[in-house]
Amino acid sequence: LPAPASAPAPDPAPVHSIPTISTVSEASIKEKNPLMVGVYYFLRNTQRGRFSNGEQYLRNQLLPPQEPELGEYVDTDPSVIAKHLSWTRSANINLWITSWRGPNSNEDITTKNIIMRHEDLYGTKIALNYETHTRIDFLGDSSEASYTAYNDVSYIAQTYFDDPNYLRIDEKPVLHLFVSRILYKNDLLEGVIEAMRNAAFENGHEIYIIGDHAFGEAPTRGLYYRPFELLDAVTSYDVYGEIAGSGYAELTGVQDFYNTQKKWLDRTNHSEESCNFIPSVTPGFNDGPRHTPLSRKRDATSDPGSLFKALLKNAVRLANADEANSNMILINSWNGFHDDTQIEPLQQAPVTQQALDSFNQMGLEYEGYGELYLDITRKYISP
Repeated sequence: LPAPASAPAPDPAPVHSIPTISTVSEASIKEKNPLMVGVYYFLRNTQRGRFSNGEQYLRNQLLPPQEPELGEYVDTDPSVIAKHLSWTRSANINLWITSWRGPNSNEDITTKNIIMRHEDLYGTKIALNYETHTRIDFLGDSSEASYTAYNDVSYIAQTYFDDPNYLRIDEKPVLHLFVSRILYKNDLLEGVIEAMRNAAFENGHEIYIIGDHAFGEAPTRGLYYRPFELLDAVTSYDVYGEIAGSGYAELTGVQDFYNTQKKWLDRTNHSEESCNFIPSVTPGFNDGPRHTPLSRKRDATSDPGSLFKALLKNAVRLANADEANSNMILINSWNGFHDDTQIEPLQQAPVTQQALDSFNQMGLEYEGYGELYLDITRKYISP
């Protein structure tokens, strides 16, 4: 397939060799755990003293603060990566989708030089989350968007796709495309996807693209829907945006989100475009004054972690349904402290409702939850 006219082939670039210590085949992982369970893994702590990019985040604004179990760590530290790998595998999580913001960005350097080369990586697959908002101008020219996407995927293919620890589905390397739905809304999706597929093909690969597209109501059954033909699978990254309310999801919010996801599954099942659906989960949300927070408790009287437990049970139900067309669940997130979506362990700390004025608590309770979310995941994800 020729490259689109709007995305000329870049100058030849060297293939980056990424040695690994040991690997586990895809088949043996699935034999151990029939569900592929992934977490979005953020790389925001690359400089000492700048945990979460040096920004305020809920847990360090609580009174007293609730710190990560590892403290405010640096994510280029191999010992931190080792502990994260150990924790995620202990909870039957076998995929990290790492943030990626362009060639030689901090996220790229950490993933290719630290994570992909880590001696303990065996048993965990890696895929990239193409953070579209940092690479493409949503209101810009379509040819420029395609050009950027082509060059980026050429680099990604040369740097990552041949590594045995990089995730493949149907023998195709996987790329997660953040806010594909915004690209579609702005008439950019088709050109971007074409450029990405051409770039991968010219570097010896067919690509499997998961779009962050399953947001809001599913398209009408029986009607052609172009994104299902462009994408290989759809999921909902922004679980918060689907169930946000007045602080608590309540039973109705949990059920409504399940019903919405079920409709997306049903719609992809009855699609001639051969697109799959991947259910998604979050423990809660709080990014400060920008949005109404979402409690980690399903309602005011339920247990800590009850929202995550309810959403995870429903996601497993969807993934194991007879009509399921993927065997994957995605959790947002492992370490998204910037919006308090993390399931990474915190130091044990008593429940508090107090926070500095920069964070809107709405009377919600927060606790230093220890390894609670690992325990919940382990309980509902079979080894």
